[in-house]
Amino acid sequence: MSNIKRDDEPTCCKFHVLQHRIDLLKAENEQLKAAARMTGEACAASRDVIGRAKEQVAFVEKLLASAIARQPSTGDWRQIDTAPKDGTTIILRAGNLVDTAHWQDNWERPHVWAGWLWHTITLQWRTAMPTHWMPLPKPPKDAA
Repeated sequence: MSNIKRDDEPTCCKFHVLQHRIDLLKAENEQLKAAARMTGEACAASRDVIGRAKEQVAFVEKLLASAIARQPSTGDWRQIDTAPKDGTTIILRAGNLVDTAHWQDNWERPHVWAGWLWHTITLQWRTAMPTHWMPLPKPPKDAA
């Protein structure tokens, strides 16, 4: 720099400022490249998770289809207002929920509770409002 004349000084300062700006841009470029690599890795991991989730959804859909296929035909379902309320165990349906149940009257305190007593312990079933019912199938002939 000793051979730079005094009247060249503004150009020299501009050069140093520009060189500094170039160094900053190079550093920023490296940071962006690193971020892109990390983003690419995260995307690949996300694709793996999504792929496994899709497999699990397909598996559950197959299980659901199988369970629905094993249910009695919908032609046997009757409107809930025709269901017996004498304590007879029947099959109830509320949406996709299907289970056995019977009507429970509280004879001692009828104002407290009366309704369908689902034969399960799951709260979801207890609060379900049945829309259809069917009688239980006859037991097999070889049953004692």
